[in-house]
Amino acid sequence: MKKLVYISSLFAVALSMAFSSCTHEMDDIFSKPAADRTTETMEFYRKALVEQGGKWQMEYFTQDIEQGYVYLFTFYKNGSVAISGKNPCIGALYTIDNPQNTFGCDTSAWEITPDDGPTLTLNTYNKFFHIFSEPEDILQTGDSETGYGHRGDYEFNLMRYTGDSLIMRGKKNAIQIAMTRVDENTNDEAYLDDVCALADSFFNALVPETYLQLGTGRRYIIKNGSSLILETYPEWYYYVKKDIIEPGDPISQTESHNAIITPAGLTFMNPVKFYPNVKDSTEVVELQHFTRMPDGALVCRDGYEGVIKADSLNNLIQHPEICWRIDTKDMGGKMKELYDGAVDGMTKYNKKFKMQYIQLGAYYSKQAINGFGFTWLYKNGSSVTPCILAYQPQTREGEDIVKFNIITDKSGNDNNNGPTIYSKVPAIQSLVEYFNTTKFKITANSVLAPTKIMLTNVDNPNDYAFFYMTRN
Repeated sequence: MKKLVYISSLFAVALSMAFSSCTHEMDDIFSKPAADRTTETMEFYRKALVEQGGKWQMEYFTQDIEQGYVYLFTFYKNGSVAISGKNPCIGALYTIDNPQNTFGCDTSAWEITPDDGPTLTLNTYNKFFHIFSEPEDILQTGDSETGYGHRGDYEFNLMRYTGDSLIMRGKKNAIQIAMTRVDENTNDEAYLDDVCALADSFFNALVPETYLQLGTGRRYIIKNGSSLILETYPEWYYYVKKDIIEPGDPISQTESHNAIITPAGLTFMNPVKFYPNVKDSTEVVELQHFTRMPDGALVCRDGYEGVIKADSLNNLIQHPEICWRIDTKDMGGKMKELYDGAVDGMTKYNKKFKMQYIQLGAYYSKQAINGFGFTWLYKNGSSVTPCILAYQPQTREGEDIVKFNIITDKSGNDNNNGPTIYSKVPAIQSLVEYFNTTKFKITANSVLAPTKIMLTNVDNPNDYAFFYMTRN
């Protein structure tokens, strides 16, 4: 069994040992002087930090209006610690305008002190970690933080140790900090590169919103996930005075929750309260830790069912803010044959016309959505002209199948360019007819950040094309 030590005060140490010991052992513990017990506890933590190579991942939070940051600590027996990070705050040390995630590693001194129980203290300045304790303005927040900065801690009360994880609490701000043991052979820069890449794959700014779905089926809409300051509000709420259920209000009902992304998944700085039943404001659940699944979904591991993912694919295929542009280098079978034929057909119709691509999704006129369109674009000299044929995707809730009903005559289109070109280019007619007579299965690269989908002919999986998301 792994050792488990709870430390909040010297009294807590003694009490926890009393519950796990017989009376005789308890007497032995309390027969030791307090100074000896303090020394033993501090030595216990010194040994724990440096064993197995001494490398740890820290999930570092400074305040609840700021995302968390991943740092790697390597503790050495000589009292030094190498601290590595990769984030925009380090980048700001080199580039003030639009700082990017930048790697940095610096060495400091560390020790365990007896203040308020055993305390990890970084007692010499670290260029890439103590930036969070500097009283300087935080760049690009829109507010002035001069005089207090990020308000970060660099002294941590040691609270709980389980052999591969260590829970600490910032001495000044009382924010809980988790550390997890990492393999001693880990390359810091490569590890942190992977963490940054993970963050980009969890939430993508192209995806308009994601959803937290509770076990009851109730959903909360999540905005700005890529910033790791997640803004949530209920998709539906109960209006008591009218006894009706209405759409949630993204202005008055939005709450912000800061988070961190690590190889283990996503963690909110503090547990977040959600209400699983739309008409019941008394039942509440608290969610904090989420594990990333192979399909990209984030699943709560706090004992209550909760999943974070994007909307269903058959809803995303008809989202008013999104278009799906064909990947001309990633298609096969009949789809590729017909697309290549359309490219040649446009040139045969007019040798100056160069087919650019086709896309599916919402199209706009005078900054207002007109509907959904099967759009192909051709280049004529320096100008690009869109040809649009309106359609309405035919889908069923909960299914991953879509069928298109593309309108080809002028009566069903407010843009004559599409029907005109369609009527004169047989290869375009063949491509459109294929879409109109085929059922497609939709799959995605991730259910959380589905920035790329594949449409596959239900009757022949060799006929497929990939489409990538763009925003209107």
